[in-house]
Amino acid sequence: MKIYLATSNEGKIREIKTALADSAVELTPIDIDLDEIEEEMKLKGVTNMEEISKAKALKAYHKIRERGLENNPIIVDDAGIYIEGTDGPGIDTKKFVKDCGGVEGLKGVLIEGQGAYFQSVISIMRDGLIRPESFIGRINGHLSIKGNFSEIEKGFPFNHFFIPEGRSEFMAEIPLEQRINYNHRMKAAHELREYVENLAEKEELMAGESFK
Repeated sequence: MKIYLATSNEGKIREIKTALADSAVELTPIDIDLDEIEEEMKLKGVTNMEEISKAKALKAYHKIRERGLENNPIIVDDAGIYIEGTDGPGIDTKKFVKDCGGVEGLKGVLIEGQGAYFQSVISIMRDGLIRPESFIGRINGHLSIKGNFSEIEKGFPFNHFFIPEGRSEFMAEIPLEQRINYNHRMKAAHELREYVENLAEKEELMAGESFK
């Protein structure tokens, strides 16, 4: 099944493609600006990651049709970190990092050993759905400022501060192919994979019934 992925973020593309490897999904990244819909939701007081993700998926679905592209399903991914004792930064993780002054600033703000969890929401919109469906991946762990910052993983600075539960190394140190059980985005993508495979099976059954 061909599916569009609404992002130009190479890190997101790499992680989701790895989680969907050898599946029925043929992923095609497509650059769609969805920042406006996110800001509109926040102005309305909506900060729930799943609701924002679904709104963006619906907007992306309409945008690809406005462009005259194939009627393939489209997915969007939203992710962020939630730090123990706070309400976020969550959906505002990117802004939080920027406001802190990047990686160097985070070293002075984060508390050694503080609990945290990463969350990713992948939402899909396709023909036949009234509202997008979503898949959530969550990874618990804790923060440490004792990581190796010589080479920062582009787009994912918190990977150098976050140690997943059950591991002793930082997220950034875990090889990509081993992250499936320790990465929020890849967990959500695995849920999507099961959904698509079940959907493909149903479509095959329906096609078979039509020939009887």
